Amino acid sequence: NFTSDSTGFRPERQDHSVYGRAALAAACSSILNGSEGRNVSLFKAGASIAELVAGGALDEGEATQKLWDAARAAGLQDDEIRTTLKSASARGRQNPRTPPERSWGDRHRQAPRQTLPSGQHNMHRHTQTDTQADSKALDRMQAVAQGVVSMNHPTARSYLINRGMEAILNDLPDPAVIGFHPKLAYWYEGQLLGNFPANVAKIQNLAGATVALHRTYLSENGTKADVPEPKKITTPICQGATRGAAVRLYHAEDTLSVAEGIETSFAVRLGTGEPVWSTINAGGMAALQLPIKIRTVNIWADKDRSGTGQRAAESLAQRLVKEGRIVRIVTPSGAIPDGSKSLDWLDVWNSQRGQS
Repeated sequence: NFTSDSTGFRPERQDHSVYGRAALAAACSSILNGSEGRNVSLFKAGASIAELVAGGALDEGEATQKLWDAARAAGLQDDEIRTTLKSASARGRQNPRTPPERSWGDRHRQAPRQTLPSGQHNMHRHTQTDTQADSKALDRMQAVAQGVVSMNHPTARSYLINRGMEAILNDLPDPAVIGFHPKLAYWYEGQLLGNFPANVAKIQNLAGATVALHRTYLSENGTKADVPEPKKITTPICQGATRGAAVRLYHAEDTLSVAEGIETSFAVRLGTGEPVWSTINAGGMAALQLPIKIRTVNIWADKDRSGTGQRAAESLAQRLVKEGRIVRIVTPSGAIPDGSKSLDWLDVWNSQRGQS
């Protein structure tokens, strides 16, 4: 994860803390993905994290709470979670593990894998396989974070103004969540096309850990950069880690608004004043995982000609209702403009302000 200072977000200085939190994020992602079955995924994740707790790399209370949150979000009942984590903890504590003593630039040394006795059930094998963080992805995220400054940078401000969101400059999100990089490398199909200004936002999973970074590349005058894909996501810390994750733009307690794009989320913030998170796209909307404390959710859907945005919002709403939450879907009532594929809440915000 990253911590903030007065100018933006910065990488934490303690390798053990960074590695431990990344491993916890990867563990929670593996539980949510549940590719081997929910209980098996929980056991493997719990045992791997117990090794780090036993080695002093993670706080037991924090780690336990994050694993419980992920397991509940995956649909497991409390009795199942309690039994599985108790067994996993007992297994993991037999093999205390500390992060490798290396700098983040050393991408080759890995934490040793524990070999369990043969003949045991598959649940008890290779507990770290799905929960180890990708060291290259972590290195790249750290390198990007080193150059991030406040969104009050003139180019970042110009971009927001150009998109019709001048008012958000008085209500910018936590600088530990989103910031600005004045000169970020842009790679496309293996080719370096140059260095560009970029807005950089953390994508955080259910555990609140950063699993990837979202980047919006800009020109010096505050428009989207003239590149093939102005918006990109870094390689996640492990396969599938971004599933269910979001850009947590504003702190939420009981009530939360969600929208797809970051700029659309800003428009929702300006129109409602509510805390809002961005799911990045329709796929992220459908898969979004929310902390248990969020009881009321307002889904600000995109209106797409294809129906993709509407279906994603409906899919999320149905799942959240089953989780016992109060849910409302709000879709733009206007017609999709000729020549456009969709109508979102930033379009609505700008149309109400007389902007194109």
